[in-house]
Amino acid sequence: MTMVRKQLYLEAEQEQKLQHLAADWGCTEAQVIRTALDRLPDPRGSVRDRLRAAGILAPKPGPAPTREEIIRVEAELERMFADRKEPLGLAEAVIEDRR
Repeated sequence: MTMVRKQLYLEAEQEQKLQHLAADWGCTEAQVIRTALDRLPDPRGSVRDRLRAAGILAPKPGPAPTREEIIRVEAELERMFADRKEPLGLAEAVIEDRR
């Protein structure tokens, strides 16, 4: 695997948290950052993958949805959130849905 060097600025609290995590995990600060990035959902992934990664997607009871149903729902969600500049949290999604 090819590594790319990055340089970034952290706030004091972030630096302390990074140092503590590295010490607790017994690894380098760079590994903590790589692990954190690996755990984030891919923003280019499907809506379903992002919801699952966020821990808010639960399988609906009953038979599994068909491929066509999944594609339709994903397309609908993409259209709903296409014009948003920031991610929509679960509470905000519920409020928005009730409007």
